[in-house]
Amino acid sequence: MSASAPAPVVYPAGDGRLRWDGRQWWLERGDAVQPGRPEVVWDFDLALVVRWHGEGRRWLWLARRHHGPGWHALRVALMHAVTTHDHPT
Repeated sequence: MSASAPAPVVYPAGDGRLRWDGRQWWLERGDAVQPGRPEVVWDFDLALVVRWHGEGRRWLWLARRHHGPGWHALRVALMHAVTTHDHPT
């Protein structure tokens, strides 16, 4: 029995969507999709300000009201993205 890749997790992000595929973060805006790295700059508990490092830099505003019960998981995933980037294993 072979293990299949997990389904990507998608989060609304301003005028686009953040997607985590288990290995890489992606920013989707319309037909454009780019790999990159999110950096949480401010965590206000009810909202996050995230700097996107990809082709150029973008600022993303992520609000708890758009994510419902998945909010905590998103915050943890974004904080983990910063930790693993800054401290590779």
